[in-house]
Amino acid sequence: QFKLGRTETIRSASIQSDAFVKAALDPTTSVERKVSLMKAALDFQVETAHQTRNGQGFDRHLFGLRMMALELGLPEPELFKDETFLESKRFRVYTSQIPGFKGMMVGCAPYHSIKDGYAVLYAMSGDDCHYVLSSFNDCPETDCVRFASALDQSLHDLTSLVSLLPVSAKL
Repeated sequence: QFKLGRTETIRSASIQSDAFVKAALDPTTSVERKVSLMKAALDFQVETAHQTRNGQGFDRHLFGLRMMALELGLPEPELFKDETFLESKRFRVYTSQIPGFKGMMVGCAPYHSIKDGYAVLYAMSGDDCHYVLSSFNDCPETDCVRFASALDQSLHDLTSLVSLLPVSAKL
């Protein structure tokens, strides 16, 4: 939808996704509550993705502001030096979808400045999710084998919960 291939970041962290993840990890939370919170998180994510695709995201707008200041020789706006802003740009898990998956996967690296991060390239094909993980092998905190195991278990758990949604609510 963007001229000349412009992209935008669709942020997955939200109050709704946080509430769902906490409930999903809590063995005392009922399945019904987990399903309800998952649906709320999914609904919010779908709406956020829709808004972002229609130019309502903020990452590229802020990037444009920063680049304009640099090109005009102006001082970098203070916003870009703020600790909270800098932390909001630190993606420990970078994900990217490959639309139109045809059976071949390539990899990508985590952001170069985030040594304790991961990159996840993924593609959906029917009921299957294919993915490639990468991390920097000189970082003792990252372990792609352990990450893949946790991701597989999480996808299995999510599949079980999605199967409990009413048919009309499924994506």
